[in-house]
Amino acid sequence: PPDELAVATRTQDHLRFAACYWHTFCWNGADMFGVGAFNRPWQQPGEALELAKRKADVAFEFFHKLNVPFYCFHDVDVSPEGASLKEYKNNFAQMVDVLAATQVHRRFTLRWGGGSVVR
Repeated sequence: PPDELAVATRTQDHLRFAACYWHTFCWNGADMFGVGAFNRPWQQPGEALELAKRKADVAFEFFHKLNVPFYCFHDVDVSPEGASLKEYKNNFAQMVDVLAATQVHRRFTLRWGGGSVVR
């Protein structure tokens, strides 16, 4: 239980449970035996940035339902790469704004965020 004490500290303070965005929402269910088995709306053809926003909505709903206080992601998990570095940066900046606003509104905390591109 999260409130149980272990060495005079709550268990939830020792074990900072987080949902991994990439494993939970980016994997399509493919394995060595075949193609992806998951039919996810944000992995269908469409406008990439809108699909990323839809995926974020679903992710935060999932975190809420499971009462997961933290999450983590790589940049390309939350935003489309785009056709150029400029487009990548713009997409990522827009998604950072979406994620930050949702974190505040729904009281989630980013535990770890990694990026593939710097400047």
